[in-house]
Amino acid sequence: SDQHALQPAIDMRDKACRWNNSRAMFIGLGGLGGQALNLVRKLAKLDCDNRLDVDDHAWAVIDTDTVALNVLTSDEQEQCLPSRYAFELRILHPSEYRDADPELFCPLSRRWLYNIPRSLKTEGVRPLAILSLLDHYRQLRNRLSKDLSDLIQQHEQDADGQEPLHIYLLSSMHGGTGGALLSEIGFMIRRIMTELGFSHYRSCAIASVAATANNSSANLYSAAAISTLSELTYLMDRDNEVAPLHFGDKLHAVSSHKPFDWVTLVEGGMHGLQSDADNTVAQLANVAWLDAQSALGCAMAESRLEASQQAVDSNAWLRSADYRPL
Repeated sequence: SDQHALQPAIDMRDKACRWNNSRAMFIGLGGLGGQALNLVRKLAKLDCDNRLDVDDHAWAVIDTDTVALNVLTSDEQEQCLPSRYAFELRILHPSEYRDADPELFCPLSRRWLYNIPRSLKTEGVRPLAILSLLDHYRQLRNRLSKDLSDLIQQHEQDADGQEPLHIYLLSSMHGGTGGALLSEIGFMIRRIMTELGFSHYRSCAIASVAATANNSSANLYSAAAISTLSELTYLMDRDNEVAPLHFGDKLHAVSSHKPFDWVTLVEGGMHGLQSDADNTVAQLANVAWLDAQSALGCAMAESRLEASQQAVDSNAWLRSADYRPL
């Protein structure tokens, strides 16, 4: 009938009446992810109708770029990020890795220990971010474990918060840091939550994909995005089991072998254009905030999980989103 044909795919009437938003952790990876997280914090402060305050959520920015982190946390910024939320994966001079535990860098070819640029930045090269992650792995893991433990405690004490906790990783697919760390931080969170004995949560990656020019410089960023998507395609297959990156995690079991419950892609415009980068930051932030703090986001989460678990299509975990203000 016509009446049946006009029914929405997701009926929000019942959901809107009984829904209460829950706490979330937002993690920005790399330069673009860090900017997006800072904008999410601004949206949280402006959301006057929200029952939760900005400090009711957990925040972290993880980057290998010292300069980018300093800009985010600078007091000269109108909306600066408190420095306690920044975690620097500093890339060191090759000589400083000589005394490291030989087992620490086993997942990487040893040549990366001696091919570090003078800038001490990834310069778009993914293995350098993995090198730095391995070097700082224990400190970062301990930091995220404490943040998540505190968040879980607040969540369990909140009688009105019945929805699952949400954990969002925000990143560009193209960078040497964000794209390289995306799945590994997802797995790190899985192990931490298993150790904490907490399963009432959803883990989601929101990442941008841009068009690139056809030149040698842009090809590196295209290759990074292709590598990240290929990696996710393999890791999000429930039949594939992957050995832990860090040797200290080999004895830790996880409740899920997939780094995320689902992955959402947003339009990144033309890579290298500042105006498109600014718009991408806004897309990442708005999609994350609406997904975490709206009844629609909650309803869509249920449909995503159901589709991912029942679909024959192995790529059912992958979605796209576009934010347009009215």
